[in-house]
Amino acid sequence: MARYASPPLPQQQSDFEVHMAQAASFLAQGQTAPAIGMYRTAAARAEERGNFRNALRAYAEIVRLEGPLSDTQLKVGEMQYRSGRRREAAATLDHAANIALQHGRVEVGLHAYRLAALAEPTPARWRQVLDWYINLGKHGEMMKCLEEASTELFRDEAWDGFVFVAEQLLEHRPTDVATLRMLMRAHLQRKDLHRAAMTIQRLLDERPGDADALERMAETFAELGRKDKAAEVVARLAVMLSQQASKDEAKRLVERGLGWNPNNARLLSVKRSFDPPPPPRPAVRTRDEDIPALDLSEFVEVVPGDFDEPDYTMVRELDILEVSELTMVTKQFNLRDLADL
Repeated sequence: MARYASPPLPQQQSDFEVHMAQAASFLAQGQTAPAIGMYRTAAARAEERGNFRNALRAYAEIVRLEGPLSDTQLKVGEMQYRSGRRREAAATLDHAANIALQHGRVEVGLHAYRLAALAEPTPARWRQVLDWYINLGKHGEMMKCLEEASTELFRDEAWDGFVFVAEQLLEHRPTDVATLRMLMRAHLQRKDLHRAAMTIQRLLDERPGDADALERMAETFAELGRKDKAAEVVARLAVMLSQQASKDEAKRLVERGLGWNPNNARLLSVKRSFDPPPPPRPAVRTRDEDIPALDLSEFVEVVPGDFDEPDYTMVRELDILEVSELTMVTKQFNLRDLADL
């Protein structure tokens, strides 16, 4: 029996498009509040899934309905930032912060300023944010803000803003190893070598022998033209790692150091220590005929004895025989016993 293909089903709409259509339907009926609620649902679902462009579409519709004083401006600016539209986001968030502060919504305004500083991370913007926290006496919240901002700015490689935030964080927690490590890398990325060296030294003060910091110190010396010093630092690190059974990493560092200074004695010594030991030499087997016969003629005198057995002959040593510092006293031996040797 012949078989026929089924006609293709119409493409199903995504739940986001369904929610947007329902919101538009409410608006067509003059029901603004249900429409705003449906737009919020669509925006929240899109935001949860990381689809910030769709979320921005829905939040923008809410602002259009609520007017320029809407707190949803904050969400519009945030979605612009998450979508990569940073400059536009900063302007939107500045506006949202000003509106919120004019109406006494300090928390909303402060949050908007913080997002604007992430979108356009200049030291001036971050100084503004910190001043607000200080004036409001929110020291704990300020520290949390600095921690989160340092992580996000480092991830985005926004080095100017990150360096400012990290330095502010270290003013309050000067021994924060994680922040020192990120700041070290930021200075190296910016080729700010002198500040990188200072930060590395602070990190090594907290973590002596830190392998990452020592290698970065070597890189800094090399960039500054001190390749001999860079090789010395790498040699120290290679020795330390080889003692910790990290042979592969130590070998990599030795090769890197020899690229800076191929004549560094310490590096060459470490490199030789990685060479495999020579194979054992085969044992030399001797034949019985290769063993020389024992000649006692120089040491003994054969004299007749008066034992009952005719086969016995007495042997006595002629004199005391000196061999180095060892002295052999006069003894008597039986020739038959010697023959058994």
